[in-house]
Amino acid sequence: SINNGYVTTHCHDEATVMITKCSSLNSVMFYVPWLYTSMMSAKRLGLPWWAYPSAAGLLQMLYGLPYEIQGPAFGWWKYTDQDIA
Repeated sequence: SINNGYVTTHCHDEATVMITKCSSLNSVMFYVPWLYTSMMSAKRLGLPWWAYPSAAGLLQMLYGLPYEIQGPAFGWWKYTDQDIA
């Protein structure tokens, strides 16, 4: 989610702890394990050093894709009128 005051892509639903108007603490904390898992998985594949960033990025996308697809359907976030997509 991008929400810097100028551009807003989507807002996460209300939670107990909100970091900004559109980002809750739990939504931010989901990304930490995804990043760690994708980077460690890519590292364990034993790829050449130059392929590691692309593999980590691809794994990050694959791990997060179910969450990203289901988010709007379950009401975890909603797109705004200012959506830049």
